[in-house]
Amino acid sequence: LSDFGIALKLVDNRLQQTYNSGTAADVFLLDPAYLGLSYLEGYRNDPLAKTGHADQRLLSVQWMTKCFREDAHALIGDIDHTAAVTAS
Repeated sequence: LSDFGIALKLVDNRLQQTYNSGTAADVFLLDPAYLGLSYLEGYRNDPLAKTGHADQRLLSVQWMTKCFREDAHALIGDIDHTAAVTAS
């Protein structure tokens, strides 16, 4: 719970680069109320080569994250993860 009464949730992103320069990391603060999905193309089902009696198909979609308000999100950059954690 933040100082302003907002509940914060820490979520791992296994696809994000761990550290950007050896000793520094970035933290992104995203408000899901101001994010959405936008589809560039709908879901597609394309036939592929036939293997024996089985029909192979490819399911694909092109999507992106849509930001409704830029000022609702933040970035805390260059955090030294080797430094001791202190409270102020």
